[in-house]
Amino acid sequence: MNWRLPLEIVALFVVAAMIWLAVIAWPTLPDRIPTHYGVSGEPNSWGSKSTIWILIGIGSVLYGLLSLLPRFDGLWNLPVAITPENRARLMPLVQEMSTVLKLVVLPIFLWIVWCQTQQRNLGPWLLPYTLVSSIGTAIFYQVRMRRVAAQGTVSLPSSRPEV
Repeated sequence: MNWRLPLEIVALFVVAAMIWLAVIAWPTLPDRIPTHYGVSGEPNSWGSKSTIWILIGIGSVLYGLLSLLPRFDGLWNLPVAITPENRARLMPLVQEMSTVLKLVVLPIFLWIVWCQTQQRNLGPWLLPYTLVSSIGTAIFYQVRMRRVAAQGTVSLPSSRPEV
């Protein structure tokens, strides 16, 4: 089975969970909810409870774009040029990176929606997590793509020992 399919299902589940959370919480949400948070995770701006749908909309569009864009190799700014010779090796990495980015970013959106529905702070860990996970993912895949382009092979992790 393709290992990306279960991860795609998890990412889609996160989007569905954001929607479900907002729908369930809607009747009890106060008229004003946090709409922006400072570096410390404390709310510093408030707005109408309908603004919760903006974040959910952005997360849903992000899921759609990260699902659709890997199908078009000319739309990505990659660290190496895609040529007819390396396209078959690089595009699976682009698709893999897209899936991983969904799993990095969408749970952040889910956490923010949950904090909005619970009227609580985001916590001081969210900003460091966001920076480390997103920048770390970008660096990891840039290095992999450069290596794949230079070596001409994709080395995927294997659970089987080499003989």
